[in-house]
Amino acid sequence: MTNKPEKAVNILKEDGVWKFTAQTFSYFRNMFGDRLSQAYIQNNVLTREELLSRCSKENRVWHLDPEPLITYDIPDNGRPPELEQYLSSYQPDPPFICEIPSCTLAGPSALGFTDQNNLILETGGGQVDLLINRRTDFFGEKSVRDIFSERPSDTPHPNLSSESHVFPLVPFYDQYYYHWNLLYLPKLRLLQHYENQTGNRPTILIENEPPSFVPETLSLLGIDSSRLVEWSGEKQNVSNLIVTNYRIHSTGMNVFEQSYDAYLWLSNELKSAVNPKQSSGRKLYISRQQADRGRKVSNYAAVEEAIESYGFEPVVMESLSIQEQINLVSRADVIMGPHGAGLVNMIYAEDTTVIELFPENVLKPHFYMLADLMGFEYASLVAKSVGGNNLYVNTDELCE
Repeated sequence: MTNKPEKAVNILKEDGVWKFTAQTFSYFRNMFGDRLSQAYIQNNVLTREELLSRCSKENRVWHLDPEPLITYDIPDNGRPPELEQYLSSYQPDPPFICEIPSCTLAGPSALGFTDQNNLILETGGGQVDLLINRRTDFFGEKSVRDIFSERPSDTPHPNLSSESHVFPLVPFYDQYYYHWNLLYLPKLRLLQHYENQTGNRPTILIENEPPSFVPETLSLLGIDSSRLVEWSGEKQNVSNLIVTNYRIHSTGMNVFEQSYDAYLWLSNELKSAVNPKQSSGRKLYISRQQADRGRKVSNYAAVEEAIESYGFEPVVMESLSIQEQINLVSRADVIMGPHGAGLVNMIYAEDTTVIELFPENVLKPHFYMLADLMGFEYASLVAKSVGGNNLYVNTDELCE
């Protein structure tokens, strides 16, 4: 890996003084901008502890039972050794949901602000570092100060009236099927608890023009479409904001806040709605040949021929409805595929073995950890990286 001084010298040699000067200026501007934004947010944020303290005093917080310690315990030969750095034990924080009066929402992912104009950190990824690192996703093209200081829209959304209770479910990720299943849909378990305790039925905010899996999964979970409002991004006042704790999944921060109870609830709820009728014993290969973000198999024809001889069925999850996907995986004996969001469907399996294919330059723990948490057998194959993050699979090794 080229270090920063070497990179600077290369830019100077290859692109000349003017480009080197421009990039140097841009680097320091971004660095100082990050520090100023971080300082501003830290001085104007409501942390989880402060949120719980405030809502507890007002009797506006509801809890579910604490969850047990999570440890990862797959044998060493089941995973690449590079994943070991992520595998410390994790004690899930007690899940909670709270109600905060007189708030505003702003930004592409519906950040929440109190009546004192403090940013509610649980609506912004749960950590200041995450807010800063992905500030464009949270704040859009506006500066941090502008988001804090701008006035709410002069034309309030008709479905976000002064009497409403509002529950944001707007991811800050670009492509978010994995996050939708593991970070956002589990929030509805807490929303269900809140509704049972209070009798309130909040309006649910979703992304403007969401992907089809958003309304489909919400419908399967019994959420009527009349409760859904697509978020415009314009700053809006809301009478009562409903917020849950946010669980972070980030390789960059080395943080994976899992919840077995939440995943089991989601799996049971969706399988109950779908009532899977597929026969057991299937072996599925989840293809990424149509994916937008790489990790495609460069020698796919050879791999397809090899796996079909072992009874595997190639499937393209993007071409199927959520109901069809759950039907497929619920009785699968084996689920195999390259590292990618399609593997998250394993949570809808009854009992399965997961085989994950990695390009050698993309070794991430998401599905190893998920398989272990759900009690599934796991194996992996690290393949040669080609053309960026695509992979060339040695079929002899795959069939061993």
